[in-house]
Amino acid sequence: MAGQLPHGIAAVKVNATALGGIISSSSPINIQTENIDTDGRIDSIAQSIISMSPTATFATHAITAALALIGLDGFDCSTGAYLSLYAQAREDGGSRTAGSTHLKYTIKNGIAFPESLSVSQDGSAVLSYQVVAGYDGSNEPILITATEPLPAGTEADFYGIGPVYLAGQLVAGVTGIDVNFGITAEPIFSDGDIRPAFVSITTRKPTITITTLNAPLFVSTIPITGLLGTALTTWIYLRKRAPIGGYVSDVTATHVKITASGIVSIDNAFSASGGAIGESTITVTPYSVAEAAPIVITSAAVVAYGA
Repeated sequence: MAGQLPHGIAAVKVNATALGGIISSSSPINIQTENIDTDGRIDSIAQSIISMSPTATFATHAITAALALIGLDGFDCSTGAYLSLYAQAREDGGSRTAGSTHLKYTIKNGIAFPESLSVSQDGSAVLSYQVVAGYDGSNEPILITATEPLPAGTEADFYGIGPVYLAGQLVAGVTGIDVNFGITAEPIFSDGDIRPAFVSITTRKPTITITTLNAPLFVSTIPITGLLGTALTTWIYLRKRAPIGGYVSDVTATHVKITASGIVSIDNAFSASGGAIGESTITVTPYSVAEAAPIVITSAAVVAYGA
């Protein structure tokens, strides 16, 4: 049909820096309406928009680059500090259009923060972000503009599962690592405005889930009553993939290391169905020691065996 112009994902821009490796993005507006019915009517006789809580999400393989731009304390979108998502125009009869033909979704007020970091045996790690937008009094929470050029997104590094030590115990047979950063942000409304004038992080309660094929691990290594891990004994590695081939050498400082202090406990001792191989899951519940961040992620790490 004439007039259609489909779009797909593109890089994300944090201030003047483009972030590549994007695999998904979205910009929901989250409008809430009030339907008013009175005097016993079965139909609404009036409608009002009572609030809008625009958010944005994106996910990337560029873990280290993303964390350097938006760390675990979040990124304050404010005057002079903004975040933009792009929608890349498709070309009829071709692939992608060139020049200033794309859409941009800019958030100039609010906060961006990492939501989760996940990697499975059969894939590369993905870091997901959420943005909660606010209203600065003049700019809409999300500004949508057309005829925009695309930022030059950089190529991403890719990471797979590395060795996992929980409370000093090696966890063999790992098939999945899932870090939920547990960050929640609250938009606050006042003065009758339908747009939030203030956005703030309310809590940060992370959890780490390790999936393993090694069910006997719970017989002698991790007791049913759990263990207490520290940042010196709980290490989780993501190994950097080589551009061609397997992984970069463990002794090369290019890998990702995750450390945390917290209770290590059995989440699901065993689960299987049919003829499939069973899996077990372990949960780490990090907490803040001496006011430090409950999870620390280090890039440019060497993979060390033995916690």
